Amino acid sequence: MIVFALFFSLLMGLLGFAIDAGQFLYAKRQLQSAVDAAALAGALEESQCGSTSDCTIMQTAAAQAVVENGFPSPATYTNCNSAANSQIGMTLVVNNGPCALGAGDPNQGSSKYVEVIATLRQNTMFWGMLGMRHVKIAARAEATVGAPSGCVFILDPNASQAFLFNGGATISAPCGIQVNSSSSTAFEYDGGSLTAKYLNVVGSDLINDGGSGLDAAVKTGASSVADPLASLPAPTIGACGTSTSSPYHGVSYGALLNAGASTFYPGVYCGGITLNANATATFNPGLYIIKGPVVIGASDTVTGSDVTFYFESNSWTSNGAASANLSAPTTGTYAGILFYQAHGDTDTFILDSNTTSAFQGTFYLPDGPLTINGGANLAAYMLLDVHDLTVDSGVNLTIGTDYSSLPNGSPLGSSGAQAALTE
Repeated sequence: MIVFALFFSLLMGLLGFAIDAGQFLYAKRQLQSAVDAAALAGALEESQCGSTSDCTIMQTAAAQAVVENGFPSPATYTNCNSAANSQIGMTLVVNNGPCALGAGDPNQGSSKYVEVIATLRQNTMFWGMLGMRHVKIAARAEATVGAPSGCVFILDPNASQAFLFNGGATISAPCGIQVNSSSSTAFEYDGGSLTAKYLNVVGSDLINDGGSGLDAAVKTGASSVADPLASLPAPTIGACGTSTSSPYHGVSYGALLNAGASTFYPGVYCGGITLNANATATFNPGLYIIKGPVVIGASDTVTGSDVTFYFESNSWTSNGAASANLSAPTTGTYAGILFYQAHGDTDTFILDSNTTSAFQGTFYLPDGPLTINGGANLAAYMLLDVHDLTVDSGVNLTIGTDYSSLPNGSPLGSSGAQAALTE
C-alpha cells in the first residue's frame, strides 16, 4: 500500500506536469498564430506611415489582429522598448524596422519590415504546487509587403461590359485585373490576346470565342475590392491663367495650337487645350489643372516628365498616330499619378497613339470610362484605376510593373499588395 501510494503520487505529479506542459505548448502555438497575424497586419499599413516608423495606424492594426485571435487587448510598445519586459499582462512590441535580434537579423532597421513580439503570463494548474504559479510565454514574427499584384482596377459596380475586350486587341499584363461589376456580362471577351496574372470578376463573364487567346486565371463570383486610390486628395483649384501665347502658364479660354512648338508650365487651363496640324507641346514638370477637353491630333506630339494632369471637367482624347512621351512625378502627393479625373466626371478618356509612345503613370478615372483605341505603351509601368474599360482592335499594349523610379514603390501603396512572413 505504501509503495502504491508513492507510485500513485508520482504518477499524478507526472500527469499534472504533462497537463501544464501541454497547455503551455498550446498557448504558445496560439500566441504565435496571433503574432503572425499582427506582423502581417502591421506590414500592410507600412505605406500609410510615410516617413514615420511605428505609426499609430500600424500599431493599432497589429494590436487589433491579436485581439481578433482571441487574446486580450495588449499594452503596446515600439522600438524594442525595454519597459515592456516589466509588464505583467499581455504586451505587444511593434518594431519598424526590426531590432530585437540586432545584427543577427538581416532586416535590422529596415522600415520595409515589421517585427512583432508578444508576451503573455500563462497561469499554471499543477506547477503551482512547486511554486510556479505562472510562466511567461513569448512569440515573435516578422513580415513585409511585396509589390501589389493588381495593376488594373475596374470600379463600376453594376455595368454590363464594364470590361470589354474586342477581337484583334493585344494586352500583356504581368499582374492582376479586378472587375467590380456584378453584372452577368461584367467582362466580355470577343477575341484577341489578353495575358494577365489573374482576372477576378465579381459578376460573370461572356467569352465569345472560347477564350483561345485568353491567358489569365479567370475567377467569377470574386469579392469586390475598394478603390485603391479613394483617399487621394483632389488639388486646390485656383483662378484661370491669363496666357495668350507660348510659353503658357494657364489660360482663360480654350488654347488652340497649330503647327509649331509650344511650351507649357503648371497652371489652370480653362477651356482646355487643342493641338492640330503637326503641333508639338512640351509640358514642364508640375501639376496641370484642366477645365475643358484636351484633344491631341493624329500628327501631334506631346512630351513631359514629372507631370500630373488633373481634369476638373471633361477629359483627354488622343487620336490616330499621335506621339506621346509622358511620365508622372516620382515624389510628392501625386507621385506615380499621370492622369486624375475628378470624382463625378463621367467623360470618356480616349487613348490612341503611335507604337513608340510611353505613358508612364497611373490613369485614375474613378467615375469615367477609359477607351483604348490603338497604339502601344513603352513605359516602365502603367496602372489603370478606372470606372470602365474598353479595349478596341488595333491595341498592342504592355502594362509594365517596374516601379523602381518611385522611392515608395507602386502608387497604390499596399492596395492589392501581398504581405508575407519573413521570420
